[in-house]
Amino acid sequence: MARRDRATEEDLIRRFRDGDGEALCALFDRHEALLRRRIERWLPRDVRRRLSVGDVLQEARIVALERHRDFQPTGADGFRNWILGIAEMRVRYANQRHRDVAKRSARREVTKPARAETAQFAGRGPTPSEVAIGAEAERIARRALAALPDDYREILRLTREEGLALREAAERLQRSYEATKKLYGRALTRLAAEFRRLEGTHHE
Repeated sequence: MARRDRATEEDLIRRFRDGDGEALCALFDRHEALLRRRIERWLPRDVRRRLSVGDVLQEARIVALERHRDFQPTGADGFRNWILGIAEMRVRYANQRHRDVAKRSARREVTKPARAETAQFAGRGPTPSEVAIGAEAERIARRALAALPDDYREILRLTREEGLALREAAERLQRSYEATKKLYGRALTRLAAEFRRLEGTHHE
């Protein structure tokens, strides 16, 4: 039985590395409980007002699919450790954003003569070029999303904008969980492919 499970995992990883969103969903299912526990432990309560555990899971899914070519199998726990690393990275990013917002709020309250002490934080924000790159990526993402079929856009809207878990999205769509998981995987795959195509066109 263990050999069969391992063969299935290896097959899923092979398909995932080819950019198969359904394979990613299947791999995610195997590790979602662990991911949730770790994210709950990493994510402070004050940050959860802005970002939920489900939000981090959805972001980790998308980042994993975008970086599927970067994943290199490294033993039986390779994928688990890799996806945990992505989730931890998203939590750290969220925590940093939360701290930056808190610092900006605090700086607004200090008097002008005291503001010199906060100059050390001035260079920590994104550069103008990074802002421009981020804005362009967002425009490409919107165009890629608009090019998807209606059902793909809807499942991504439910999970990304409303923050629903896949089981909740399945209820909203009146589909089975398995059908919704496949739909979500296909939507992710198509979105990533469309993004790459538009990004290539942009740079030509």
